Amino acid sequence: MNLADYISSLHQDSAVIIISTHCQNGLTPFSAKSKKIKIVRLGASGPAMPAVKRYLNYLYFYLGAFLLLLFRRPGVIIYYETLSAYPAYLYKKYISGSIPLFIHYHEYTSPGEYAAGMKLVRYFHQKEKKLYPGAAWISHTNEGRMSRFLADEGLVRGKNIQLLPNYPSELWCLHANKSPVQAGQPLKIVYAGAVSMDTMYIEAFANWVKSKQGQLLWDIYSNNITAEAGAFFNQLQTPFIRLLHGVNYGELAGILPNYQVGIILYNGHIPNYVLNAPNKLFEYLACGLDVWYPDVMTGCTPYNTTGTYPVVKPLDFLKLGSLQVEQLTNRDEYTHKVQGYFYEHIYAGLMQHVSIAIKNGADIAA
Repeated sequence: MNLADYISSLHQDSAVIIISTHCQNGLTPFSAKSKKIKIVRLGASGPAMPAVKRYLNYLYFYLGAFLLLLFRRPGVIIYYETLSAYPAYLYKKYISGSIPLFIHYHEYTSPGEYAAGMKLVRYFHQKEKKLYPGAAWISHTNEGRMSRFLADEGLVRGKNIQLLPNYPSELWCLHANKSPVQAGQPLKIVYAGAVSMDTMYIEAFANWVKSKQGQLLWDIYSNNITAEAGAFFNQLQTPFIRLLHGVNYGELAGILPNYQVGIILYNGHIPNYVLNAPNKLFEYLACGLDVWYPDVMTGCTPYNTTGTYPVVKPLDFLKLGSLQVEQLTNRDEYTHKVQGYFYEHIYAGLMQHVSIAIKNGADIAA
C-alpha cells in the first residue's frame, strides 16, 4: 500500500498492476490514488477457511496471476514473499528469462520454519532459490533479517542486495503529538494490530495496566483477536483497557496522535520477531508517540533514543511490576526530535532501479 501510494505521487507514464487477494478482515479494500495503478484481486485465504477451499483459492490466484502476466507482458516484475513467488518463477522460466525480477521479503523465514511449515511454501521456496542469482533486486526490511537470509541461502552481498524498511509517509507527521507526557495525567497507550496470547506479552501488559488503577489507559484497535485473547479480556473486567474495532491503515495517522505511547508486544517466539523492527515502531514515531517494546526484540535496538523524545525504549515485560510510570515518562532535559523514518526517503532508490529496468515505460506487475 505504501509503495502504491508513493508511485501514485510520481509523474510517470508506466502502468502498474498490483495482483493481490480479496480482503478477509471486514475493512474497506485498499484503492490506489492513481488511475494508472490497477489492483486485481484473485481469490482469498484465511485460517478460518476450510483446507480444500483454501487450496482452490491458491490455485485460482497462481493460475490467474500467471495468465495476467502472460497477457500483459510486463517490463519488470516485483513480488512480495515466498508465497507469491510461483507466477514470477513460471513467467521467468518459460516466457521471458531476461525480465528484471525484484524480490522483497517483509518477513524473515528461517530454514527450520520452511521445513516445518506449509508444503506449498516449501515447494515455492525451492523454486525461488533458482531466481536469486539473476534477480535485479532482493530486499529485506532490516540488516538483521538480511544477514540471516544471506547466510541461510549461501548468497554473497552484491549490488542487488538491498534494505527496504516499511516506513509510513512523511504526511503522517502533519498532526503529530509534539508535546511531552504531562505529569499527573493518565498515560494514554495505543496498540493497533493482531492480538494473540501465544505470540505476545498480552497478559503481562494487560495485568500491569489494570494494576495501575487509572495511571495507564490502553486502547486496542484490532479486527484480528484470537478467541483465547478475547476470552482473556472479557474475564479481566477493567475499565482501563478498551477493545476497539480495527481501522483502515490510512486512518491511523489521524488516530495515533490522540495517544502518548505506542506499544509493541511480540514475545520473540520465532527469529522473525526477534529480528523485527515492525511497521508500528515507525508509525508510532511519525505520529509523535513514545514507543515501548519488549527487550527480546533485538531488531528494534538500533532505534533506541537517548535524551530526545519521542522515546524508543525496551522494557522487560516479565518484570513490569518493578517499573514506575513516572520514570518512564520523565522528560527533564529531553529535547524534541523528528526521527525521519519516512518512505519518501526509501522508495526513491527502489524506483530508480525499477525505472532503469523498465526502459521505455513498460508495465510493472507487482
